Amino acid sequence: MRRKTKRATQEEIQAFENSMHRRTDDADGSCSQGDPYLCNFTWLDDTALSALPYDLLLKTAAQYRDIIIGLLEDRKELTGAFRTVLERNNILITDEFGKKSEKLSVLLGGSQSDSRAPRDEDIDDGEERSAFGEDPVKSFDRDADKAKDKQEEPEACTDTSGSGSEDGHGQDDGEKEKKKEKKARTWKPVRSKGCLEKQCRDLPSIQKVIEMTEEELEKIFGKGNYRRMEGNDKEIIEYEYVPRTLYVRKTVLCAYEAVNKEADSVKKEMTVARNPVMRLRQHSRSTSSIWSLVLSQRYCLRLPWKRVASDLERDGLALTTQMMEENARFFYGILAALIQRMWYWLFLTGHIQIDETPVLMYDQRENILRQCYFWVFTVSELYDTDKPVTIFIYAAGKDTGVLRRYLVEDHTYTGYATTDGHNPYHIIEEETDGAVRNTGCLNHFRTKLARVLKAIPGLKQMTEDQLKQIPAFNVLSSLQLVFRKEKETKGMTAGERTEFRAKYVFPELEEAFAVLEGLEADDYGQGSLMHKALTYRDNQKDHLKRFMEDGSIPLTNSNSERRIAFFALLRNVSHFFGSDVMGKVGAGWETLAQTAKAFTDHVDIYFQYLLDEAVPFIRGEDSRKAVRHTAESRIDELEQNALAYFNDERLDRFMPWSAEYHAYEERRLRERRETAYLLASTHENRR
Repeated sequence: MRRKTKRATQEEIQAFENSMHRRTDDADGSCSQGDPYLCNFTWLDDTALSALPYDLLLKTAAQYRDIIIGLLEDRKELTGAFRTVLERNNILITDEFGKKSEKLSVLLGGSQSDSRAPRDEDIDDGEERSAFGEDPVKSFDRDADKAKDKQEEPEACTDTSGSGSEDGHGQDDGEKEKKKEKKARTWKPVRSKGCLEKQCRDLPSIQKVIEMTEEELEKIFGKGNYRRMEGNDKEIIEYEYVPRTLYVRKTVLCAYEAVNKEADSVKKEMTVARNPVMRLRQHSRSTSSIWSLVLSQRYCLRLPWKRVASDLERDGLALTTQMMEENARFFYGILAALIQRMWYWLFLTGHIQIDETPVLMYDQRENILRQCYFWVFTVSELYDTDKPVTIFIYAAGKDTGVLRRYLVEDHTYTGYATTDGHNPYHIIEEETDGAVRNTGCLNHFRTKLARVLKAIPGLKQMTEDQLKQIPAFNVLSSLQLVFRKEKETKGMTAGERTEFRAKYVFPELEEAFAVLEGLEADDYGQGSLMHKALTYRDNQKDHLKRFMEDGSIPLTNSNSERRIAFFALLRNVSHFFGSDVMGKVGAGWETLAQTAKAFTDHVDIYFQYLLDEAVPFIRGEDSRKAVRHTAESRIDELEQNALAYFNDERLDRFMPWSAEYHAYEERRLRERRETAYLLASTHENRR
């Protein structure tokens, strides 16, 4: 603890400086009139000082002691503040013009480095980088102001209801502006009559006739007692999509009636053939292929809703952004049960990685900008599993309540969790009495030490002896060997990796921490880079060494950071979520998309598989039909209802690693090729 000392006043300091520049006329060097501030011994030599009375020297030294100590403390604080400002300035220059790397060879710019440092290609580069240059809050404020100005400006429209002339003469300017503003505020898009038929005429079409078999007709009408009613056939028009082609699918359901209607055993009313394809939503011409395309472009390619709508409109299909968001909410309310089953497979491993990243949410209803968070839970990259599940969740904060809900309250998790140094991860370990064991990330520790080197001016011109005098350089050299040795464990089993780490990796890590022994964070200025690095060492030392307990624990948390990196890149367009509900919906669809990417290159086909197979199954199982309502007030209720599917093994056939899905994917790819060939042949015949 730092010792508190008495600070000298400005008058005392001035008097002390004046006394140091005076010389007394007394031969014995005694003080005039007993004033201690008039004493000046700087001109005396050792012989004259030894001749002075001891009590006089002791009294004067005691009076000046507090003043001198206060000046030294002020100098130390000013030196620390100056060093901190210099570090920040060098960091800004390096981040702006230098290479964003933590490798010693890059930091030193090709100068001499430690002979123990490995080659560049032997070092794992897992640095967490900044994804944007400007302040996102300022850019959001600017975009919000533009949107607000655009909304306040009424659209130009022709008003023919007034009695004035065409150019508006004869009307009061104020009344004219009010009418325009009212009309712009109350205007709603109205679909013109016959627009659907016009779209169908402009798009290529494929017609399929569905007839009933003779066995079915004889069972209903009797043998030979039926006939076809061609004028009463039912036609179903739906939009379908194959890669790069939007077309219309016309399904004709044949109608039949009885010839002899007098018999009591004969069905007298008309019978229509049954459609073998179940419609996704009633009174909608959009099919699963259309919505799988929309969802994959939004949550896999991460295009804004307006971009997706404009692309479809260019192909000939008009879908509003409101319609897209409504259907995304609707299907999420159903497939939330499938995501709960994914939590089961994630917790079954006992080795997970967690990370979070801030996103800026622009609430369109309240017209405010809020900072929210996306969390990612994924299987450890070193855990040997054929089901690498990745789950995203949306939350308003990054406190312990999020971890408490998903790791303790909803379902109990027991095992390791590799994370960064965020405090809630340590709190959840204490609350669960060690059931959730937190392991640290060496990349974050290396990043803090690398920033210490980046802040040193003239680093690239230093010699090898000068570099070895810097503790951060010696620690980074040892950490490089740690990552180099860890890279050799690729392909080993968990047990083999544990033995190899104990023999080769752990000694290098101990040597890295030994370099920092004796260095305390209080020895450096508060807020300085070295102070932060040493504080991180003190708080995370035990967690950073916990990877020795199990070979499936990674040294870094880079895997989860790579999974959530795209959210950091989307910060400047994340306001397209528009509400907390769409944030939850987006996290749910990202879970399905990111998990499917590990097993297939056709995420849109997997989405279509879920819409064709999983949605009807889950809707049939839900006797309360809660999934039919997707209002914002019921999203939480829908998620709670889905918790019952955590242990439901029947949902495993809807997972992207199931054999049922792979068979469906092969069938869909074959149908796509056949449809594309048929459409191309139809186009040639038209020409």
